[in-house]
Amino acid sequence: MNKGIIVFLFLTLVFKTNWCIDPPVQNGTQFSFSKNSQVVTELRYLNETGYKLLPINDCSNDPSTTVCTFELRIIAKVLLVQDNFLVYSGGSYIDDWSVGLNNNYIDPVSDISTLTQNYSITVFFSQIGLMTESYVYIIQNGISTYISLKNENPNEFTQYILPNFPAGSGVGTIRLSNFYERQFNHSQPEIDSLSSTLTTTTITGRNFFTWINQTSIWINNIALPQSSIVSVGQNQIALKVPKNSVGSFDYKVSISGIQSQIKTLNLYPIVKSITTTLKTGGLVTITGDLLFTKRPNGDPTSISIQIGDTATITSATNLQTGDINHLVFTIPPGDKDYQKVTVTIDGFSSQETSVDFSYEVPEISSITQSGTKLIISGTSLLSKSIVVVNNVTLGNLTYIDSSSASIELPPTTKDGSLYVRTEEKISNNFPFTLKPFLSSLSGGSTSGSIITIYGSFLKLQSTNTLVSTDKLLSCINFVQGDGSYITCSLSKGVGKNHSMTLTIGSTQMSGTFSFNPPVINTFSQSFDEFTLSGNNFGLYNNATTIYFGGSSYKPTFESFDTLKFKIPASSKPGPVYVVVAAQTSLEKPLAIGPAIQSVLFPDGGNEIPTNSDIDSFGNKLPYYTKKNITIQGLFFYPSQSYQVTLKNDKRIITCENATVVDDQATAIKCTPPWSSGIGYIVHVTTGNFFATLDTPFNYEKPTIFNSSTVSDTGGIVTIFGSGFAPQSGVMSVNIDKYKCIDPYGTSSQTLECFIPKFDNNTDVPRNNLTIYLNVNGQSTFLENSFAFNVTALPVMDSENAPTAKWLVAAILVPCLAAILAIVVVSIIFVNRYKKLKMIKKELRP
Repeated sequence: MNKGIIVFLFLTLVFKTNWCIDPPVQNGTQFSFSKNSQVVTELRYLNETGYKLLPINDCSNDPSTTVCTFELRIIAKVLLVQDNFLVYSGGSYIDDWSVGLNNNYIDPVSDISTLTQNYSITVFFSQIGLMTESYVYIIQNGISTYISLKNENPNEFTQYILPNFPAGSGVGTIRLSNFYERQFNHSQPEIDSLSSTLTTTTITGRNFFTWINQTSIWINNIALPQSSIVSVGQNQIALKVPKNSVGSFDYKVSISGIQSQIKTLNLYPIVKSITTTLKTGGLVTITGDLLFTKRPNGDPTSISIQIGDTATITSATNLQTGDINHLVFTIPPGDKDYQKVTVTIDGFSSQETSVDFSYEVPEISSITQSGTKLIISGTSLLSKSIVVVNNVTLGNLTYIDSSSASIELPPTTKDGSLYVRTEEKISNNFPFTLKPFLSSLSGGSTSGSIITIYGSFLKLQSTNTLVSTDKLLSCINFVQGDGSYITCSLSKGVGKNHSMTLTIGSTQMSGTFSFNPPVINTFSQSFDEFTLSGNNFGLYNNATTIYFGGSSYKPTFESFDTLKFKIPASSKPGPVYVVVAAQTSLEKPLAIGPAIQSVLFPDGGNEIPTNSDIDSFGNKLPYYTKKNITIQGLFFYPSQSYQVTLKNDKRIITCENATVVDDQATAIKCTPPWSSGIGYIVHVTTGNFFATLDTPFNYEKPTIFNSSTVSDTGGIVTIFGSGFAPQSGVMSVNIDKYKCIDPYGTSSQTLECFIPKFDNNTDVPRNNLTIYLNVNGQSTFLENSFAFNVTALPVMDSENAPTAKWLVAAILVPCLAAILAIVVVSIIFVNRYKKLKMIKKELRP
């Protein structure tokens, strides 16, 4: 210490006569002392480096002033328990103190948040900074929390941080190193806003802590029961507060005894919509909330409904007991539109809204879709209102209630807008987008085809798909229809009731698809194999079965429009039908025609027998047995009649007496008539059916055995043989170079033809001639078999010439007689020839 100061203190003590000023009294960092009528002008604080002047407050020269104060906060460091203060008056020392300080004084603490935080405190006259460990206890809501201190200012030792000051509420205590305590208050709860629904009120603000049992609520100075508090958060409190009236409600919150300011919640009637009526007036309904007609005590409320400047209504009712969402009243006649609606209940009026009243002015607020209907919500939607959709008038609304109605849309309707017209008043135009609906899928060919998708509001988009659940069927190439349908090309397949998913945009719809059932149109027969022609027969997965005659058959050939199958020889006509993947065709009567396999000829030959039972004179042979042919095949039913014909390019011949000859229906016998020719095809006909064996057959080839002869006068030549034809014009006969005219068969073994008279006997050949015969395309000849019946020509010489002269007369007379005889005979033969010709015509088939 400075020697001067020491001397100064010593002298002061020596000359001090008495204590004239009481020692100061500590109050925190502020001290007060009684000056005892002294004039105190200066107070010095001594330390090891000198002294510091301290400001003195309230210490005037007025003798009546007895108390002076001074503040040590400005020099507060680590002070000793005893420090010296010197008191002066006008530069003269008058007293000194050695003051015992109250250590660890904490400045008042206030406005501590209810949230966890770091908090700073100020401590004076503390030895904390010299300790190895410093701590405090925080005591709040009955809970003590230990916290280590952190010195903020190492030089001053007055500022300390309380890290993670715990969340809490109400009044608490800070206990410093168990020597000093300071009480504190948490921040006052503050209400920023109030909001309300029909049953719940929400208080929004700050410093609400989180404990329901530390929270109290007052409404109009009436405490709510704890059970009304639903939840408490730092910034929000939810209450169950049923609304039973309009008015002003003062809310106050208390958190652990600390109360908030009062916040007022005003509840007003709420008007959301109003219906309309005719210009002649009538009942209308206001829809909203807090539309009370009764007070909590049962008394009627005071109601005033102001409709613009048209009317003030003071009488209204709720729809039913307990209803606070509707007011029903009668509005007088009028014609003004768009009049503001205000509802006042017990002096509290509904706030500014956009709800107006108009006589019969419809207004649309929303549109929702329900299937093929649109539900229109709004006001003034009357049953007589007309709906105009996409500028097309659809008709009247279907009335639901005062604020909603519906309209059934045609399936062809497209996205667009609509409005409602009531007489001359038109609503707002309201847009809508339709969700498509699937009603059905048309059938399709098993070979793949264009199908039609039926429904409502169907549209073409890039995302259109139609796929079966098993992914086997899919559609491509969608084409827009009129909205009630769209088309697409479906892949091939078989079966019915395939589960399908149609996707249009984001909408997926389910349906079932069935291929068209098989259809048999016609059938044809080739021996024992039948071909069915039709549609939708399928082509894969062994899906097709043919049913006929009580048996099932798998096709020997299959395509989407053709099936082939074989039937056994024992089959009989009956219905046939086709089943493709459980889909059955209609039955088709399957008539079975005869089928020719081969032809058997008599005696194991391969020619049609001539079968003539007429002799050369036209007489029927009494014991002649005609030969039959046998036609072998299938489906020759004894119960049916058959016609067998032999046909070539020139004629058709009926094989007589066609008869089925066995029970197995495999053979028919018939008798070919007397005929001739080549290249005959066998046909078997019954009803509308016929069978053909394409192998050509010939009648017996003609054969010449011998013939009669004629003289130079000509005449009928009879040729004997076999295979001769009864028809005229089908045979030709030549005797060498001489044509035998108009040959005709008197039987299959004889034919006759006519040789004309020679002009000169000498022209008649005297040698043997060959007979050439052609019967209906088949030729034969008999070499050197014919000779004219004439004498040989005489050989004359000159020596016998005189003798010849007398012989002329001798020869001439007999010749004339012979000629006469020949003429007579010729007439007889001609008559006979004509008679045989007539018989031939009668025998022609």
